[in-house]
Amino acid sequence: MITVARPVSYLRQRPTLAFILIATPLAFWYSLSTLSDLAVSNTPLAFVVVVPFLAGYLLIHRGRGLRLDRDSSDPFLDVLIGGGLLVLSFYVIFVLPLQLSWYYWLARLDLLAIPLVATALVILFWGVGSVSTLWPALVYLALIWTYPLTLFQQFAGPFLTTLSAGFGAFVVEAFSLPFTIAPDDPYRFVTTGSNAASIIISSVCSGEDALLGFVLIGMPLLITWKGSFTAKLSWLLTGAIVAWLSNLVRIAILLVLASRYGESFTISTVHPLLGTILFVLAFVGMLLMTSSFEIQTHAPTPPGSISVAAPSHTSLVSYALAVVAVAILATGQIGLRSFSGLNAESRPAVPVATVQAVLPDLPGWTRTDVNPIDWQDLFGVGSVAHVFAYEAQPASVVVQLVATPNRSLLDSYSPLNCDLFHGESIVGVTTADLGHGVNAQLIESRDGSLNEDTLYWFMPLLVDNQVQHVRIALLADTQMLPIYPTTTPSLAPSPGLGLRGTLSSSLTGFAAASAHPAYAQLDPYLVGFGRQLVEQFVHNLSTN
Repeated sequence: MITVARPVSYLRQRPTLAFILIATPLAFWYSLSTLSDLAVSNTPLAFVVVVPFLAGYLLIHRGRGLRLDRDSSDPFLDVLIGGGLLVLSFYVIFVLPLQLSWYYWLARLDLLAIPLVATALVILFWGVGSVSTLWPALVYLALIWTYPLTLFQQFAGPFLTTLSAGFGAFVVEAFSLPFTIAPDDPYRFVTTGSNAASIIISSVCSGEDALLGFVLIGMPLLITWKGSFTAKLSWLLTGAIVAWLSNLVRIAILLVLASRYGESFTISTVHPLLGTILFVLAFVGMLLMTSSFEIQTHAPTPPGSISVAAPSHTSLVSYALAVVAVAILATGQIGLRSFSGLNAESRPAVPVATVQAVLPDLPGWTRTDVNPIDWQDLFGVGSVAHVFAYEAQPASVVVQLVATPNRSLLDSYSPLNCDLFHGESIVGVTTADLGHGVNAQLIESRDGSLNEDTLYWFMPLLVDNQVQHVRIALLADTQMLPIYPTTTPSLAPSPGLGLRGTLSSSLTGFAAASAHPAYAQLDPYLVGFGRQLVEQFVHNLSTN
């Protein structure tokens, strides 16, 4: 394999490659830093942390055979395509969070911009043709997107968990361990006596992390090794199975230890390290078996010659464009920090006990469930709709809550479309920043002589293992003005009523909210109350 000294010496000869390896993580400093939290998780997402490092290793390896021939490239085409990918990455980082709110972060769409930027830089510096040599590194870098692995957890996890629990039952019987399977939970093994224990084989014990971890680490190594495609594929699949079987060994060891030394020692001391140790042993064992699969583990230089071109006007333009783009993207990462506290370790939704939990109790306010609404003809079977009221004399807020498994129906029957359907005049539409990455739509409308405001936003919730798409709408009109409280900092206007409002108006086709005197109290009142709801809900998530 490539030694440490050789890549360092090689990068000194290729400063452009070193620039790409440094600039890309700088442009996504926050997105990459959040992956560190996944490293200690017991899920397949833990191994995503190694993807950028192995992608860099692949880029170095493939770059050693890169043929640089500027005479055969088209600078205009390179800048056009590379610049287009950068513009697309700007859209992912700056516009999509505004449009999708928590859907954006829970699906970790920010990570999709990383391979886009890496590909753009490669094209800007080395031309479109270089992608034919470097594509394995760029494609592998796309695996940093966690959402596909989240889907794998969702669909394969229950099956693998059932297999693991079945193996646990076999171990209990084969070794005559003093465990019985709980009658109400086939995944829980319980024992009584001096070493009482309760061992639960959940999805984190299914072995899916070891299986996918082996694949994620093994793929870039195979690309740099020498051997037939069939031999490499056989080694990868065999290793994935061996890694998964190592998890069964872990389950057997944990059950034996729990029966002898109790649950506390087994779970607190042994469990955190045992899985890692067994995975490493399985991986090392597969490395020692590469010769049996007729695979050579040295990393030959890919075919091609290297000729470093002297700096030209085009290369200077490429560097300038790249530096500006990286600076803009790095600045855009600051806005993503508002999503702190959310994660996507399971399905891309926030787990709650009930749909109504999205409307928290607020200090000083009384929440009342006014009445349910039968809207299943609009939002489908399984949907629920309620009207709530928050009261804090002399203040009052009406809240409409709709939850449905079908996200598209919330768009079809949006408050904006309903206002238009009922013949109301739309005065302005803008986006309000409610904090923690939640962006709400603020509609100023007029029904005859009555001025009305509607502020609504969406949240994906996980209730009883079922994803529910929830819309919260706050309603107020000018007839409620006498009960408005004195404006307080908590009810201050949102800073999102500026540039984001202008962008939102261009996307909706309506004028931005006009801050007309008739809405001077309605807008800050609803936005301020919405911020209170979101703040309290996120606080509850962090404390549960």
